[in-house]
Amino acid sequence: SIISALTRVSNKKDPESVRLLDDMMSMVRNEVHESNVDSGVYNALIHAQVHSGDIGAAEKAERLLLSMLTSNDSLAVRPNTITFNTVIDAWSKSNEPKGAARAEKLLKTMQKLHEEGYPDVRPDTYSFASVLNAYANSNNPKSARKAEDILKHMQTLYEEGNDNVKPNTICFSTVIKAYSRHQTKDAGERGEDILKLMFEVYSKGNSDAKPNTIAFTSVCNAWSKSGERQAIKKIEDLMKWMTQLS
Repeated sequence: SIISALTRVSNKKDPESVRLLDDMMSMVRNEVHESNVDSGVYNALIHAQVHSGDIGAAEKAERLLLSMLTSNDSLAVRPNTITFNTVIDAWSKSNEPKGAARAEKLLKTMQKLHEEGYPDVRPDTYSFASVLNAYANSNNPKSARKAEDILKHMQTLYEEGNDNVKPNTICFSTVIKAYSRHQTKDAGERGEDILKLMFEVYSKGNSDAKPNTIAFTSVCNAWSKSGERQAIKKIEDLMKWMTQLS
């Protein structure tokens, strides 16, 4: 079957396998209106493309996703949350300069489709976490603030009753990590604010957002890179706070 073939190809990362994968992509596009091509085949192809090791894999995977969206006359090939999450994750790990922005754009597309009543597409915690990770790994100095804005939007949606986007420890720690990567004067302060928000959310009943050692050490790292006079004192206070909690 096509899915079995894709599984075999995705486990190889040589040029011949990449060429074969491109051929399969063309074949699936040509058979999009045939009964043997459904969302399962597309999802398998996207998964194989993402794990192929091919340069531009995220771009190719997104093109497949977009072709599913434009196949309005074929309900069988409609994308779902898994489809979007796979491509978002691909952009998150692509190391492309605009990878984070592309990942966020797909997240917004998911939200828009869900609001319009599109079946089987709904952002979840993993969707947001992947976008946060993309910004955390970005070299853009504004990426940390962008990640913070997305996290707070996520928290707002959760407080409004959307349990599908419940922020967890990874989400908060990822934003703190984003601040710790950049040597900006407010990095320590903003990272510590996220840690305090994490405690606040956890104390209000979100057990998935329990602060951990990684969060504390990332804030300490952010302070150490800030160049602020109070950095040493702040790090000492954080270490005492962490010790008291252990």
